[in-house]
Amino acid sequence: MIVGGIFGMIKMVWLLCRQVKSLRYNKRRRPDMGTREDMVSSMGSRIASVGLAAFLAGWFALGNYWILSVYWPDSEPSSLYEPNGWCNRTLYVTSLVHLALVYAAGALVLVTVVAVLVFQQCAFRFK
Repeated sequence: MIVGGIFGMIKMVWLLCRQVKSLRYNKRRRPDMGTREDMVSSMGSRIASVGLAAFLAGWFALGNYWILSVYWPDSEPSSLYEPNGWCNRTLYVTSLVHLALVYAAGALVLVTVVAVLVFQQCAFRFK
């Protein structure tokens, strides 16, 4: 959770900085100047943004595997020589709840997008 949180925070700060830079550029632009989107977002920043998003998606998938592959591990250590054989119950339940919330939020976004598209198509048919 720490690694994903740190890299997620880096991505959000990066997006915020790009947005502020874009707004500043739009305020300074004169009407006689053409639009220059390449000044705001360079190819290097696009590649880094895609790479960071791919890393976060991979980290999320790996976290799913780690959490769900040891379904309900032992909550008490059976041996000090096997530290990977147990997990704190509160930590494990917190991880499961976090996964459930992430999937619920994703499902809510997906249902909302589908509903908007359906209503949009219905509105165009009856127009």
